[in-house]
Amino acid sequence: MKANIESFLNKGYQEAINYPLFESVWNRRSRRFGLGMELSDTTLAYKSDAPPIPLDELEEALLVWSGTGLTGLCLADLPPETGIDLLCQWTGRTWPSACNNHGTELFFTNDEGLYFIDVKKMLPQNHELDMFFKMSRNQKIERILELYRESLVKLEDGRADLPDKMPGLFDFNQWNTNKPGTSVFIPVTDITEEYINLLLLYCSNTYGF
Repeated sequence: MKANIESFLNKGYQEAINYPLFESVWNRRSRRFGLGMELSDTTLAYKSDAPPIPLDELEEALLVWSGTGLTGLCLADLPPETGIDLLCQWTGRTWPSACNNHGTELFFTNDEGLYFIDVKKMLPQNHELDMFFKMSRNQKIERILELYRESLVKLEDGRADLPDKMPGLFDFNQWNTNKPGTSVFIPVTDITEEYINLLLLYCSNTYGF
């Protein structure tokens, strides 16, 4: 694994890993034209001279982990008498969720297939409270790749046959969505846990409904 990580980082990932948070906020732009894409039937018609280049494993792993990753256990810094019991679970994730229920599952498709990220299996090991805090850069990458590989479930081979016309896909998104070389991420949220939790909250003595 060590040699694999070093080969990954030699490709320039250090810049992405070390990029400052607020620089990314200040410079945020939506860049919609990728290598190998073509924008036709418009006054801005253009076709890329380069072939499509898909994301490699680490690029996809970093994006998946950023969107639905594991960070350890949540702090649960709530008053025990009035709030600690509101949490649905104690797993720390990279994205916020009401009462920590994290009911969003992630699907994605690329040239190789359709995949599901089994978030419920992405759990901290024993004593992994702040799992990345004391790790070196290489150890963090190794752990992210490990979590990605453990939670990745392949549903079918080949790119998913997603809607490519109205009403499933707006006209202005049809030219670059689910094209060769692209990765399409599809979050699906189940609000059942949060709905039940809200019912229990509103029926408690404190609220008095």
